[in-house]
Amino acid sequence: MEVQRVFLDANILYSRTLRDWLFILRIETTGSMFTLATSEDALVEAQYSFRKKNPDSPGRTVTNIRKKTANFCDEIIEDYPGKVKGPFRDKYDLHIHSALIEAGSHILVTQDKGFLSLPEDQKDALPYEILSPDEFLILIDDSASQFVSSVTKQQSKFWIKNRSGTGNNNALELETALRKSGCPKFAGRVRKHLQKLSGAG
Repeated sequence: MEVQRVFLDANILYSRTLRDWLFILRIETTGSMFTLATSEDALVEAQYSFRKKNPDSPGRTVTNIRKKTANFCDEIIEDYPGKVKGPFRDKYDLHIHSALIEAGSHILVTQDKGFLSLPEDQKDALPYEILSPDEFLILIDDSASQFVSSVTKQQSKFWIKNRSGTGNNNALELETALRKSGCPKFAGRVRKHLQKLSGAG
């Protein structure tokens, strides 16, 4: 099976929950299933969006978005053609489209409706597949659930130690974070993994 080159849009990098799951899954799978890429523009947009919504956050919080992305992404695309054509109503989607082509990416993971709501014939004409984070994470669980189980275990321990999740409400909080990040189906998968890990499944 060919390793899939996955491009992360700014709205994916913006979400700490999605970053954590995707970056840890990339480590867990050792690049045997997929690699991760994004663009300098997408990274700047993610930082800007976070700062706009969180004006009182310390500078290190915004800086950490860049540091983690640089550490865990296999590639950050810095240059690509500026004048490109694509089936997008929003002209600001074109730089993502151009970076994807430059990177030779197979999959775009995004929550941008401009991409996700494209008619199927237009999606089929693109040289890459467009998936929501929920769809992509479900795809990983379908293909290699052992990796998702391992990361679920790691995430559960992290929430118990560093976040508010403790005891019985830990599973609920892991699920809630995923649902708030736009991954309701994957949240259900994580619940099942947690049940198996606890011996209840």
